[in-house]
Amino acid sequence: MYLPNSVQRLWMFYCGLSSGNKSAVWLGNGVLFGSILGTTERLKREAETKPDFLEVIEYKVERPRMKEFEKYWNDSAKRSQTQRGYGWTRMYKSIAWEESPFNYLSMRLWEEKPVEDTIFKNKLRDSHKLGGQDNERRQYITVVDDSVVRTIA
Repeated sequence: MYLPNSVQRLWMFYCGLSSGNKSAVWLGNGVLFGSILGTTERLKREAETKPDFLEVIEYKVERPRMKEFEKYWNDSAKRSQTQRGYGWTRMYKSIAWEESPFNYLSMRLWEEKPVEDTIFKNKLRDSHKLGGQDNERRQYITVVDDSVVRTIA
């Protein structure tokens, strides 16, 4: 079998090593290739991680100002979609408007703690759309997630 000259010299060098030195060569190869494989697997797993920081905001809005509020909120949702770590957004409107403690419930999922949307907050304050009502903002983080199927290889 023909091998290039540099490979033949490398093979002759390897054959001249003691069994302890050959083991060290294989150990070094294992460390090198294991590090490369482990790093690529970790990067792949990190790319597939799911956001787990849920932000819940309850809004109390006067009925005549619903459309204006929804317009501002949609602008805010579009801006949020461009932010790093964004997962998804859901907005729910109360059916029983008068009996409900809030009129709108907004939920946003993030990879990490979100930055407050100050533009949206300032527009709401400036337009007096909330009629002096305070919005309640809560933030949650995933503790247990049983929706993901895990396989052990």
